[in-house]
Amino acid sequence: MLLGAAAHFLTPVAPPLVGTYLLPGVILVGGLYFIFLDKSLRGSRVTASVGRVFGAAAMVVAVLLLLPKPAPKALVWEPYQPSKFDRSIRQGKPVIVDFTAKWCVACGELEKRSFTDPKLIEAAQRFDRYRVDCTDRGNSATQTAIKRFGVKGFPTVILFDSSGQEVKSSRITGFLEADKIIERLESVK
Repeated sequence: MLLGAAAHFLTPVAPPLVGTYLLPGVILVGGLYFIFLDKSLRGSRVTASVGRVFGAAAMVVAVLLLLPKPAPKALVWEPYQPSKFDRSIRQGKPVIVDFTAKWCVACGELEKRSFTDPKLIEAAQRFDRYRVDCTDRGNSATQTAIKRFGVKGFPTVILFDSSGQEVKSSRITGFLEADKIIERLESVK
């Protein structure tokens, strides 16, 4: 049980390949243990049967976790480039700039839970959307963008209106549910 909890919490920060197989692997090993190795449940037929059923169920769950899942529709982002951002502002388009990092757990939650919401995707269509990948904070272009926009932590989502001004009251720092983000998007003219 504790190994399963550890695997669950390590998955977001583990390399993608390891993260994909970590929790199902722990569940699979637990299922095999209950079927073949656990001696404490063999005291009676009932507990032995319960142990085998539990082990088989754990193995089924592990296999189901490994099956490919269709990727949910999500917001599409362009990589941030100062020239593209400046062109969007000159053209009078509202803009979203998302500062994210692969190691950032809250960024992953924002990506999986909020940025896949169909209503949010619809509300964001009128914006030009740029993403700054801050995974490598040593990158000079990343550092320049962080300084330019005064980013203090991740995730940070900055909204600019059609006049090119940041809507400071709508800046998002940390995780926010989709409906709250939609409210902020709708407030931008």
